[in-house]
Amino acid sequence: MSRKPSDVLGIDPSFRYTLTGFKVAAGIGDKLIAAAAKRGVELKRRRVGRRDYVHGADGIEYLDRLAELPQPICQ
Repeated sequence: MSRKPSDVLGIDPSFRYTLTGFKVAAGIGDKLIAAAAKRGVELKRRRVGRRDYVHGADGIEYLDRLAELPQPICQ
């Protein structure tokens, strides 16, 4: 049985996600990541070969920092 994005129950801090997998699990997109970066909130990524990976703990920290930004982040 394959897992759909709606089956994911949050972000596991001990898991390493591909960037695409993290965006699906967190429910965020490229526009939000770019807008947050302009405000100084960067997503920590590690590049391996041609792929970017996000450690779950770093992703949770990133989402916490996003929540502190004035809303709306994207305009």
